Amino acid sequence: MAEDGETSALQAGGIASVFARIARFTPTARAIVQGDRQAWTYGDLDAASGRVATRLRMRGVQPGDRVGIMASRSMETVAALLGVIKVGAVFVPMDPVYPPGQLAWMLKDSAPKLTIFGKDVRLEVRSLVSAGESASLEGLLETSGKSADAFTPFPAAPDDPVYIMYTSGSSGIPKGVVVPQRGVARLVSGQNYCDLSPAEVVLHVSPLAFDASTFEIWGALLNGGTLAIVANDHPSLADIGAAIARHGVTTAWLTAGLFHLMVDEAIDQLRPLRQLLAGGDVLSPSHVGKALACLPGCRIINGYGPTENTTFTCCHAFARDGEPLRSAPIGRPVSGTHVYILGEDLHPVADGDAGQLAACGSGLAIGYHNQPALTAERFVTLPVHPHERAYLTGDMARRGAGGAIEFLGRSDRQIKIGGKRVEPGEIEQALREHADILDAAVVASARGVADKEIVAFVAPRHRPAANDLAAKTLRRMRDDLPAHMAPSRVIVVNALPLTANGKVDRAALSARLKPVDPDPGPLARAVGLPGGDSLEVQVARVWCEVLGLATIPADVNFFDLGGRSLQLMQVHARLLKALGFDFPLQAMFEHSRIDELSRYLRGTFASPGLAPAVHERAARSRAALQRRRLGKGIAS
Repeated sequence: MAEDGETSALQAGGIASVFARIARFTPTARAIVQGDRQAWTYGDLDAASGRVATRLRMRGVQPGDRVGIMASRSMETVAALLGVIKVGAVFVPMDPVYPPGQLAWMLKDSAPKLTIFGKDVRLEVRSLVSAGESASLEGLLETSGKSADAFTPFPAAPDDPVYIMYTSGSSGIPKGVVVPQRGVARLVSGQNYCDLSPAEVVLHVSPLAFDASTFEIWGALLNGGTLAIVANDHPSLADIGAAIARHGVTTAWLTAGLFHLMVDEAIDQLRPLRQLLAGGDVLSPSHVGKALACLPGCRIINGYGPTENTTFTCCHAFARDGEPLRSAPIGRPVSGTHVYILGEDLHPVADGDAGQLAACGSGLAIGYHNQPALTAERFVTLPVHPHERAYLTGDMARRGAGGAIEFLGRSDRQIKIGGKRVEPGEIEQALREHADILDAAVVASARGVADKEIVAFVAPRHRPAANDLAAKTLRRMRDDLPAHMAPSRVIVVNALPLTANGKVDRAALSARLKPVDPDPGPLARAVGLPGGDSLEVQVARVWCEVLGLATIPADVNFFDLGGRSLQLMQVHARLLKALGFDFPLQAMFEHSRIDELSRYLRGTFASPGLAPAVHERAARSRAALQRRRLGKGIAS
């Protein structure tokens, strides 16, 4: 935890000044590590971010300007963030894997002075910004004969904005949350929910456009610790475990779904951790119990909070008291935050009664970018404290007998997918924009403890063949929406059922949900499961286990079967164990049918049961996987 002097320095001078102080006093301390690259020291990162800041200033970026950033996790990306902050500008992270339409809207809404692109960003995304309003990450970091590594940071005030992060909006469009410098200060300085010090190595596995990255990056770098980056855009469980082992990671944050998945499939890879925070959705008590039993040296913490209160609002460290867990409380407010549980009149309810959770304190966002009416609706003054702002979270909660707060659900339709906020109204609006669809409704369905699925019910405008409309709609939604918002299933109905007061009867729609068992069509080759040791059968067996199907069409896309990214990670983890050799998770995104994946594996490695001898590359891969499991993490 930061000392009081460090806390006050961060709150008074902002992120850039505190980082500059750490870099000045400990320039040779390790700041960032990534894969097998040479680590950057605090001096290295200070110099790299200084070059970025100098070039941004030369491009006309001034304090208060917005700078878009579309780049994958990397040492260079962190230098760019810090460079933007040094100039006094506001960074706007946008996930480059989002559909171009979504990114175009964010660019229009945020109107950045400049947008920074990483080298791997698709051309169709780069084309959204004119050459004069964009810059390459590599170009900003170039060294030259007159290298301007030193840069005096802009003296930020606590209420100055530092980033805008977009979340799903109930009105059908994303909304940008404007977070101030004091919000980041409150999150990572002088905190009570976990230890943040120079001794900590913090895992960076969250996308930049997901607010958990705020905790990861600045929790390490504003406390003199080390940031360990998992660079792969689609990291597997083995990649995460290898990074933990290779870099000596001590602290990690995982979404609830990823936490559940690692506890089920790769809990041994979490053993080096001293602190494991999980959240973004409700934690399974049984998985928390297993983690407590199997990770005796690790503190398990439930971290709860909306983006509007800078990542964490409440946290709960689970006790090892031998009692079986019946629930997973969200605990008590973190330092610098206090909360109320309110009735409909916005007055506090009695302890034990249910109400809406409202957050107050220095972590509060400034509001929503370009949405003053929504800001006024959600950021309010309370009758009990008319001189203090509070954020109405929309989350229902109650305070238990011991003082710990229990999360009870939403007061509206908002859901969480992969830890990210999803407003069904935004998906419904996207569905209604297509000419074939007269009306649409979206419901969420639990899919085990690892994830939820989004199911869309659509009423056709011209009543085409139901299967044709369902398949077309699935493909369109994957093109139009980010992956975590795209429906897993589309069900065509003649008309949406209505309640007595004329509203869509979502309960009736939910009652119609059945397990996925799609018709493979006349050209599909269904792969049977009884016996056999062919590669296709082994792959199909794992797919069936994870998706809950009796058979799998060999030529149907994994995502058309209702699969989601977390389930693909689960399939990958189980295939590594079943096949005995390693291959990248990215290959499953690129070869997302059983026949395609089998051809890829057969062409890359020797197929188990199909060849008398193991291919040399497969042998190297198995050895590399074994080294990972032993904690050496050396890639083949």
